[in-house]
Amino acid sequence: MDLGHPDDPPNNNEDGRQNSTQSLATSTNTPPLNETQREPTTISKVFLNKAYSATAQNERVYEKAPLQRLGQVFDRYMSSAIERVKVKTDGVTTLKAAVTMVFPSWALLDCLMSFDVNASKVEYLAMALFNVRVESVENVRYVSMKGGVRLQPNPEIILKGVLDDPIIDVFGPEMHGAITACCMREKELEAGNDATDCVSMLFTSNPSEGATINLALGLEEGTQIRKKLYTRM
Repeated sequence: MDLGHPDDPPNNNEDGRQNSTQSLATSTNTPPLNETQREPTTISKVFLNKAYSATAQNERVYEKAPLQRLGQVFDRYMSSAIERVKVKTDGVTTLKAAVTMVFPSWALLDCLMSFDVNASKVEYLAMALFNVRVESVENVRYVSMKGGVRLQPNPEIILKGVLDDPIIDVFGPEMHGAITACCMREKELEAGNDATDCVSMLFTSNPSEGATINLALGLEEGTQIRKKLYTRM
């Protein structure tokens, strides 16, 4: 089966678009957002921030996955946990999933996936993935540590370091395999690191806000997942 390649342009049946890294970075020259665009996702701020160069480099970006395709990649819980965004096309408003996939043109990472999850799922996912207790008191969200210590996001906090079993339990074996195939993960395993930074979770101190989960995936595996999410049958 032809897996395609992220360098191939998205066809008319995909919710994909091509941008440069400068379009994801903050810029005073950025044009106003239209009704089908949103602010740069956390994936650009977390994974790409230190990798930008002064020279613009083309990359492939796919956004706002069709809701009916989520079940081909995520289980029922994760499919329902991912936030919905409104997209207006030709005067018609539809709901899509807040999922973004990026195929950078530089070799630090092969494929980056980012998705926003509902505020009601933050505490569970923090515990399931990172074995960290997240609580909210008087409209302030914080990380509860042993001995009564509280770690409060200021303004946000990033959790990293996930073992294999939680990845399989939460995201399934296909996603685990895609993460294991990432070049970053290969280097971690060579260094003897059981926990991976290829999975991260970012949230703020505001308990009414959701969180953003970022995954680093292998190129071929990420391409397969991208086709499941964005290519119409």
